[in-house]
Amino acid sequence: MSGKKRGLSHEEKRKRMCEFFYEKKEVMTLKELEKHLPKVKGIVSQTVKDILQSLVDDGLVDSDKIGAGNFFWALPSKALSLKQNKIQSLKHDIDQFGEETEKLNAEARQLLSDRMDSDERAELEISHANLLAENASIDARLVAYDDRNPAKLKELEDMISEAHGAVNRWTDNVFSVVSYISSKNSGLDQASLLQQFGLPADMDNID
Repeated sequence: MSGKKRGLSHEEKRKRMCEFFYEKKEVMTLKELEKHLPKVKGIVSQTVKDILQSLVDDGLVDSDKIGAGNFFWALPSKALSLKQNKIQSLKHDIDQFGEETEKLNAEARQLLSDRMDSDERAELEISHANLLAENASIDARLVAYDDRNPAKLKELEDMISEAHGAVNRWTDNVFSVVSYISSKNSGLDQASLLQQFGLPADMDNID
């Protein structure tokens, strides 16, 4: 036993009605469409008016009121022109979307670069402050040492040597960071970057 025949969708009815106009190549009234479309295209007459109006609204069917009657017609060339315009519009939207995407990507890269520079500078400033505090502590303890006690003098020399090593390691790290930033940003020399970090341009390791 055969199943129940599926009815036409709204879009299928629109397509078939357009085909009917293209095949007939005539100006038609609503009454004529309601008469012929059920037989020729299988469109229920009660739905013809709504389908027709949707095609008129989309510009696929033209209409004109002459006297007391409304007349409808459709040309394949107009449908083609509408499709071409739609394609051009979509291409324009795609291009615009691509430009917006590239702009957002550029802004994201800039924000990431700014954040990296900010994080590096903050890290350098913290390290510098820690080393200054450590040197100040050594200076304070130096006053308390008896220069006639050999053991204490040896301990002091070791602390000074360790502090010098820490300062030189920090200095090397600064130069590495500055060199990296300079290589990524043409036009920025190392002396200028050191000044931006609040460091002397002639900074160097200590002996």
